[in-house]
Amino acid sequence: SGPRPGRLNFYPAPFLPSMLADAEYRPHQLVQAVVTCDDADLDAWLRTSLGTFPGVAGRLFVALTRDRGVAMWAAFQRLAGAGFAMGAAHLELMASPPPQPRKEENLLPRLPPPAPSLADFELVALHWAKLSDKSKAIFADGCLGWWASAVGADTPSATLLRLRPVWSHARPTQRRKLPPARACGLDWPCSDTLALLAHVDLDGDTAALVGELLKRDALPYAFVAAHQGLIAGALIVRPDWAVARLLAGEIALVKPQLSLALLAACALERAKPELTKQAVKHLGRFIDELEHVQAATNAMAACVEPLLTLLARLPPDERAPLLARLSRYYVTDTGSSAMAAVPRSADERAGSGRDTTAVHSFERLFDAALRFVSLDELVGVHALSVCKQWPVSPAVRVRFEEWVMKQLKEPQQTTQLLALCTDWLPVLCAPDQMLRLWLQTLSAAKSWSFTLCSAVPIAAACGGPDDERVPSQITQLLRLEKSASAARREGVLCALAHGSPRFFAKEYSICQWIKLSKRPPVQPKLLPRTTRAATGATGKARRGVGAPTDDGESAACINDSLRADLALNRNLAATASMHRTKTREEFLLLSDWVTGLETRLLADRQVAERFGAILCAAWSDRAALSQLCDSFSHKLLVVALAAHDASALVAFVAKCPHLPGGSKLAYLATRLLPRLPVAAAEAAAEAGGAGG
Repeated sequence: SGPRPGRLNFYPAPFLPSMLADAEYRPHQLVQAVVTCDDADLDAWLRTSLGTFPGVAGRLFVALTRDRGVAMWAAFQRLAGAGFAMGAAHLELMASPPPQPRKEENLLPRLPPPAPSLADFELVALHWAKLSDKSKAIFADGCLGWWASAVGADTPSATLLRLRPVWSHARPTQRRKLPPARACGLDWPCSDTLALLAHVDLDGDTAALVGELLKRDALPYAFVAAHQGLIAGALIVRPDWAVARLLAGEIALVKPQLSLALLAACALERAKPELTKQAVKHLGRFIDELEHVQAATNAMAACVEPLLTLLARLPPDERAPLLARLSRYYVTDTGSSAMAAVPRSADERAGSGRDTTAVHSFERLFDAALRFVSLDELVGVHALSVCKQWPVSPAVRVRFEEWVMKQLKEPQQTTQLLALCTDWLPVLCAPDQMLRLWLQTLSAAKSWSFTLCSAVPIAAACGGPDDERVPSQITQLLRLEKSASAARREGVLCALAHGSPRFFAKEYSICQWIKLSKRPPVQPKLLPRTTRAATGATGKARRGVGAPTDDGESAACINDSLRADLALNRNLAATASMHRTKTREEFLLLSDWVTGLETRLLADRQVAERFGAILCAAWSDRAALSQLCDSFSHKLLVVALAAHDASALVAFVAKCPHLPGGSKLAYLATRLLPRLPVAAAEAAAEAGGAGG
């Protein structure tokens, strides 16, 4: 079991040169000696190894770096100085996993391998062309790791540029990315800079990097568009440049993060860009991308103010679709408002102990939109999504009421006013405030169909069938309508009987309620028209739907008006020169009035005389004029039988030169007198309506 003669056995203690004198030994024993010897004897052992086994250089190179703790470049130079033929093949060993140590080598003392240094990678760069792809990838990753560390922070840019073959070979992954600060201050050519940016973490703080590259004009639009982090840096250091590129479509935000979305929204507001059609298109793309941002966040709540400030500069027809797309992010699928956790101030945190407070994001959106949105945008094109449930603050209710009163001073369509009463007043207003605003809409619309249609949702929101405020208002309006037709009066009473039975029985009678309740409920149909607030500087009221001219309302609108007699007098005053100008549009309006107005409206003597003066004038279409005069004389006959006063009829027949049938006697005998039974029935119906 003793030592074999002529062989050098393993000894745990360090070898001494005298122990191997004139002895036969193996390569691993030489490696063991190189690892354990003193620094003064290292060169001697290397020369001994060279003279005995020249091919042991690779094992010695690995042992020096991994076991003795010598830097790679120092070990390479020391072996080359000892006479070994060092090259790329030895560097390949450093890129390979360390070999499994022999059992006896586990007892050897080992020093940790030194950290990579600049000299190591400069050595690798000298032999780069002869290295394998696997080794290149390992050395490239190591070079990027060394550059990103504190050791590589102060490396001169010229040296780093010489190492480009090494670090540029690395595969760009997020784990091996350089911080953006490492790419600043290099002053490289554009091609080398762009090659480096592929290995930089462009999702970090890129403000300084983007500012430097833009100053050198070394940042192409296409490269910025492909990296959201560069866009964020540009929005910080050069917001005007970023906004111009964003609205030109040269860069785009795709599924932006919360902070980036808020940053872009604030930059768009502060830049005050010119909103051309192309800019509006790309602004819409940005708003569409906000769909990927969670609405229940503080960032989305903070985006409201800058985005709406920007949309307020657009014309209504352009901002309405953008506002509609934006508002849907603040309404949940159940119709309630999205919530946001807004940070509290230091004083608020000290008082409550909580860092955030829950805020309804839709209320912020709605409150900001009230500054510029019109009633047509709110309910006509549905620019704002309807939020069916959220606790409205008193301040928002006050501003909403002021906004409604301002809108009622402008020309509005009754369809929009009905949508306001149906969708928004019950959600936003308290019962008393809702009733007050509803009465203001009635005053603006002056329409029976609007009154009946809007009373249904308002009554339901105010308290249901047992609440008497809404039916009492309708009853007062009906009593003011002294000359209401039988059909109008019966329709209103039937609606009251079905909608508010308790009030109807108390206000009228139980017998009348029983009679009307047996009839099917009346389904009111809204007649679209424009409110009287549309009167302009010329004094001409805008026509309702179906009117052939802008000078007056149609007959259907006049019949549907509250106090239709006043509405007719107002329209006749607006067309005072009709019998002189005699345009085609005025003749169409006259035809609509004569054939469509209810007969009860002609009972006024002055109205009949005004129509008689217009019809007695010479119009170009004589045949149509003759038919109009015949229709007008029939209505005067009904009025005469109902009022027992034929003076208006006699005056018109005596004056009118356009009656058909030849002479006036022939007209009376052949056309007017045979209509007495029909006219008498119509007069009885009118008398029943007026006296009911």
